Amino acid sequence: IGVQQLQSTQQSYGNLQLSGLVGKNVAVTGDALVLGSGGTATGAYNLSGPASAVTVAVGDAQGNLIQVLNLGPQQAGTQTFTWDGKAADGSTLPAGTYQFGISAAGVQGASVTATSYSVVPVTGVNVGGSDGPTIDLGAGQAPVGLSGIQQVF
Repeated sequence: IGVQQLQSTQQSYGNLQLSGLVGKNVAVTGDALVLGSGGTATGAYNLSGPASAVTVAVGDAQGNLIQVLNLGPQQAGTQTFTWDGKAADGSTLPAGTYQFGISAAGVQGASVTATSYSVVPVTGVNVGGSDGPTIDLGAGQAPVGLSGIQQVF
């Protein structure tokens, strides 16, 4: 086997592995919260340090606040949360894409940065781009390169 043939075989194998992402959910930088017909949505975030309190504000497509989730104290690093699809008044909301924001208070007044991640479905993989493979995402998210994926679910 020549070097070029080996590289081609390795690239084909890598592309086959990437196709296994289709149908899975991935966390990418963003604030989309996809509420499925099952009535729950998963979001993710990263904290630069430990937090004494973390709050998630859920909004509709127009940015109107519809629910606040108090997650309590959290450790540094990437975390996930689940929203039950209910508004503050207890009413069940329809399936669709909502948005969220994360607020975090640092321990003993320390500064902590919270970065939100959309957890969205992978709908396709493009391997022919000059910048390397890209992943097509659902929920109106733009395609991302492999480096844009924070976590696979």
